[in-house]
Amino acid sequence: MKIIPGILETSFKEISNNVESVSEYVDTVHIDVCDGQFVPSKTWPYNGMITGKIDQDYQIKQLINEDDGLPEWEKLDYQFDLMIKDPWHTIETWGRIGASTVVLHYAAFPSVEKFVETYEQAQGFMLDVGLAATYDEYIKLKPQIFEIFNKGIIRFFQTMTIKQIGVQGQPFDDRWLAEIEDIRKQYPDLLIQADGGVSEKTITKLQHAHVNQVIIGSGIFAEGNAGENVEFFNDIIRQ
Repeated sequence: MKIIPGILETSFKEISNNVESVSEYVDTVHIDVCDGQFVPSKTWPYNGMITGKIDQDYQIKQLINEDDGLPEWEKLDYQFDLMIKDPWHTIETWGRIGASTVVLHYAAFPSVEKFVETYEQAQGFMLDVGLAATYDEYIKLKPQIFEIFNKGIIRFFQTMTIKQIGVQGQPFDDRWLAEIEDIRKQYPDLLIQADGGVSEKTITKLQHAHVNQVIIGSGIFAEGNAGENVEFFNDIIRQ
């Protein structure tokens, strides 16, 4: 199982500080992007914006123009988790600033066809695509989600193992455990990533359910030394 730090911050400086605190311990970081519409919270680069056009953000402009780079971009892969309305409008921007992967929430899409179209758009910018859903979204939209699984186009399926997305520190949604095991039986080669509520108590449950990767936010960054906290979780899964 792979540990990926999850970063939910309102400024690029805070993101940079968090990335630098774990860069010696991981090879991938996960940046939560919230627009205040798809989810109630706002993070960088939407925080403080009125128009919602992220290419107008100063730091985004710096990244696009290569006047600045994502922190530790030479050695880290970046996942951008797009908890935003109409994510297809911003795919080019994420590709141009150096993302490795965009995570797309199926509930933001009107159809499988639109998801596939957005996937193809992302491929044009050399971006991998992850598909994400909460438990309730998954149960409601399972036929459509399985249709995407069957196409074999996504890099991974991200189970949102909390009920309220876009907020760190939420309790673990253990309804997912049986469903994850069922998905694993039907799609043994599918990479499964769990995001939300991952703690010392829940990480072994996910490991036993054969989850490949976990996103950990507050468990790494809330208290103590972030790098040491990464190693703490690595020690648990090695046991």
